Amino acid sequence: IMGALWLRSLAINELAGATAAQLQVDITHDQPVDDNFFSAELQTIADNSYNIHKLGDRYVFREAENPQTRLLAYARNDRLFENGEDLRWLAKELRQVLSGSETASLPFRMIVLPRTWRTDPWSALEEADHPNHWDDRLPILVIPETLDKPASCLGNWLKAHLQQRRNTVRFLLPTPGSLNLYLDRELLIPVRVILKAREWQQQSSDYRQEEKTYQKQLRDQLKQRFDRVAILHKWNYSDPSRCQFDLEKLDKQGDKIPAAIEE
Repeated sequence: IMGALWLRSLAINELAGATAAQLQVDITHDQPVDDNFFSAELQTIADNSYNIHKLGDRYVFREAENPQTRLLAYARNDRLFENGEDLRWLAKELRQVLSGSETASLPFRMIVLPRTWRTDPWSALEEADHPNHWDDRLPILVIPETLDKPASCLGNWLKAHLQQRRNTVRFLLPTPGSLNLYLDRELLIPVRVILKAREWQQQSSDYRQEEKTYQKQLRDQLKQRFDRVAILHKWNYSDPSRCQFDLEKLDKQGDKIPAAIEE
């Protein structure tokens, strides 16, 4: 496949490169090539070669690197992000999507809980977001995963991790069936692309454009991620699993959610 594509890329102008069908014919001799196997192999090659560019339905080798392919190759490598940088950036992006302008004076405090929210919700957050620093603003806690039994889970969580102002907290819950925010690769890959694009944009303006493209993609997904709010209705200290919550459906998205919660 690579030999055929390299040879066809020597042509000039719009003739340079080849479609997938042309490449499949090129490598077919006395035995037919399975369509699914060929498609998978071609996709693997395209995903891992920085010098293959996709122009419409044509693939072409170029001396210049394909910035998107290079970014995606790095983003798919989990070992490059073992320090959790991508998870912290994802929480930061989500907070901005839900809060809107960070500079505006807001009547609420949006807190995206970390991956360890069930056992250690506060140590990974900035000091200002710890409960002992809360002011009169309405605290909205973003839960990163769907809950099978929200009332029981949140009741136990309140008793274990919040010793005051339990009735003021609003829990923002993801749409049913959503993957854990911090395990969903459809969110993590764009986040990692953004991080690498910011790091490499001094090399080429193409990386700056890729950052904008993937940031829009990420934020569009995050806007649709949460659609329910849980508010404590009846507290039961002796058996927090029996606490009662009002669970309300939200018909707003993104930075319109806090106003919908208040309403």
